[in-house]
Amino acid sequence: MIIRLQNIGFAVENVTTTWNLFRKLFGLEGWQEPADVTAGIERAVCMPYPNDCALYLMESKQESSPVAAYLSEKGPGLERLTFLTDDVREDFDRITSAGIPVAGEQVYSDTFGDRLFIERKHAFGMTIELRQPQAPVSFGTYRNPNGILGVQHIGTACRDIKAVAARFETILGSPLLGIRSDQHEGEQFDGWMETGNDYLILHPTQSWGQNARVRQFLDAKGEGLEHIAVEVADIRAAVRRVTAAGAAIQEHKIYTNREDGFEAFIFPEYTTGMTYELIEPHPDSRYYRHWR
Repeated sequence: MIIRLQNIGFAVENVTTTWNLFRKLFGLEGWQEPADVTAGIERAVCMPYPNDCALYLMESKQESSPVAAYLSEKGPGLERLTFLTDDVREDFDRITSAGIPVAGEQVYSDTFGDRLFIERKHAFGMTIELRQPQAPVSFGTYRNPNGILGVQHIGTACRDIKAVAARFETILGSPLLGIRSDQHEGEQFDGWMETGNDYLILHPTQSWGQNARVRQFLDAKGEGLEHIAVEVADIRAAVRRVTAAGAAIQEHKIYTNREDGFEAFIFPEYTTGMTYELIEPHPDSRYYRHWR
């Protein structure tokens, strides 16, 4: 059974450069991780968030590595999701019996634990890893001093939201909880699926608006992980911090007319390759933290 999301894998050209930038923009700390030979990751940095998951910076120059292949095909961006599980071999049987191929047709065992991988071509543009570690893993629920409360959602751009939901329900055992059609002037379907983490959802999006960010991502890069949204205690303070550090936000404004809260977007050119959303939810939003 899937326990929770552990890592959001960000393929970058240089982990040190991106690590230093995220320290500057958001006050995120972290640590260097050992090389991951099985996944072909030569250098990595783990940057945890308060809801027990981490942004995992990945660098690889190996041509056979999925990370290097992603960088070559699409440039820097969100390449994978890693979920913790309590029985990866049971997951393997469930996934393969449903006709979904697993990389190497096997469970790999190494110092990170027992692991299986589903390649991007079988997971709508993203690598999925299920990992059963040898010992319990937790990043904790510390408070970030700069008002970051946690990753709120992970947006994935797709062409058929129902197909994505069905595939992820098989892989993760988590059903699609609903689809909204009231976003972006009715030209977008938004879905949400729980991940096991506190106030964190997987957010598949199907958009057909010509000027929509998701549609532009699909046209440029195809299906895959498109952005992460991070909940902040005070969006005005968060925007002041990132703009003072040299990043610009979309249209130089905070959106105040969105259903889920006050939102601001930092585009990939300021984060070395990833759209980064800041959100301060309304008290009546689906995932408002009532203890804030």
